[in-house]
This record gives sequence, structure tokens and C-alpha cells, in this order.
Amino acid sequence: MKLNGKVVMVLCCLGAAAVAEAQSASYCADYARREAEYAAPAGRGMIRGGARGAAGGALFGAIAGDAGTGAAVGAIVGGVASGARNVSTRDQVYNDAYNACMRGNAP
Repeated sequence: MKLNGKVVMVLCCLGAAAVAEAQSASYCADYARREAEYAAPAGRGMIRGGARGAAGGALFGAIAGDAGTGAAVGAIVGGVASGARNVSTRDQVYNDAYNACMRGNAP
């Protein structure tokens, strides 16, 4: 069976496009991970939230009569809440960057 040169070229291009798309998904996942890490570094939310929670807890505890316990509880609650917010931000940045990359809007 003899194939026309144009048919062979089209088949080759289709195969190359499929390979390129598979590579772009991997590239986009890596790109999105870097963007998410830059926007919301791991651990940043917990430290900042813990400090704010401790300050607020100490203030509330001082009013209630036990600043030390208030600070400890505030630090734990603030750290957990801010850590969860940081994870949410990181996930959103990852998804946005990945989708933008897959559409061809990434470097």
C-alpha cells in the first residue's frame, strides 16, 4: 500500500501534537506549583496567624483575667485558621496558573 506524502505528514503532525500536549500538561503542573509556592509559601499562614491569634487571645484573656491561657488558645486558633486560609490560597493560585498555562497564557 502506497501512502500519499500529505497523508503521512498529517499523521506525523497529529502524533507530534499529542506528545506536545502531554509535555505541556507536565510543564503546566510544574509552572503552577512554582506560582503557588511563590504566592503562598508553605507555613507562612500558620506563623503569622499564630502571632496575631496570640496577641488577640492575650488581650481577650487579660479582660477575662487569664492572659496566658488566652494567648495560648488564640495562637492555636489563629495558626490553624490562617494555615487553612494559606492552603486555600495556594490551591486557588495553582488552579488559576495551571488553567492559564493550558490555555497558552504562561511563559
